[in-house]
Amino acid sequence: MLMKTPTPTSHQLAMGLQAGISPELLIRLDDNGFDNLEAYLSNSADSTIASFRFDTIRWIAWAETNDVDALAPHARNVRDYAKEVEPNLKPASVKRMVSNVGVLTSKIAGNANHTRSMLVTSEMKRQRRKKGSAHKQAAPIRQKGELIDLDAPATAFSIERMLLVLEPDKSLWAARAKLLLSIGGDTGRRGGEYRASKMSDLRPMDNTGGGGVFFVPQSKTDQSGTGMMKFASARTMRYFDEYRAALKAGGGDIRPNAPLFAPVDRWGVSRCSRAKPGSTLTTKGLIEILRNIVRRVLPIVLRHSNETMDVEETARGVSGHSFRVGMAQDLVTSGESMVAICTEGGWETPAMPVLYTRNIAAHLGAAARLAKRLGYG
Repeated sequence: MLMKTPTPTSHQLAMGLQAGISPELLIRLDDNGFDNLEAYLSNSADSTIASFRFDTIRWIAWAETNDVDALAPHARNVRDYAKEVEPNLKPASVKRMVSNVGVLTSKIAGNANHTRSMLVTSEMKRQRRKKGSAHKQAAPIRQKGELIDLDAPATAFSIERMLLVLEPDKSLWAARAKLLLSIGGDTGRRGGEYRASKMSDLRPMDNTGGGGVFFVPQSKTDQSGTGMMKFASARTMRYFDEYRAALKAGGGDIRPNAPLFAPVDRWGVSRCSRAKPGSTLTTKGLIEILRNIVRRVLPIVLRHSNETMDVEETARGVSGHSFRVGMAQDLVTSGESMVAICTEGGWETPAMPVLYTRNIAAHLGAAARLAKRLGYG
């Protein structure tokens, strides 16, 4: 690759900052390299760019410390990097970090992609054999809790029981909590999709008994933005009306293009108003909202329940995927086919829903049904 000596333009410096590439390395990119960088940034999701930036900064720092060319490393350099970061990380995280090294050195800088060499792939296999490849699963937030029989009473940690506690509270904080819990149970989408949603994305629909639809304009598996419509229950639409009324009363922005889930300060006041439009939640912000709902509401539920559980541990287990895991488990419990579950969740293969439901599928599988039919289930 030809070296580029002129000072990068302000646009190129901005791209470098967004991607985590230091100015010292930017000046080494030729025109093709900058074109590749711009194409990568313009066609990647925000979360993808964020992880790439984090991994790139870490890789460049390691390369500088170890006197390695960050844009043109040898295979042994990448292998040594993978070995050095391994102790505190899961194999999946190391794999992502190594993959992003390949994006930087090959797809952007145009050099050889040594991340696919035998040295590196063998190291990744060793780590998977040593630690296993399973992800830590987010705590599922289910409609009625971890029940095999959906006709049984709801458990303490469930959407139904938490909504029951929140029902009398008409504050803006509670109105937002009720809407988030309800739509999360209905749609089982990723946290980022709720963060990106607008007021106009949730709308009523005729002939649904008071229900509506939730429009998801773009998702992880729909980068082109085709969009999809998901069912929203009458309960969700009722909470949506309550939330809009609370927002309006507090001076919040309820225009069609305003964020559906706007930040709310500790006094219960919306940070998104006509005077300050467009304020949206961060990834951590949405997760903290979910965790704070659990911290504030679950203790009240437990006081009126025979169940015991560690509230803080449960709250920390919640993530942006909790509704997604919960919906998959609810659909399996209700007897839906894997085809229907994949269609509803937008999964291209059954791999993830199978992973999400592996702990309950044994009680509902063919062997369990056979045992029940034979009378010894």
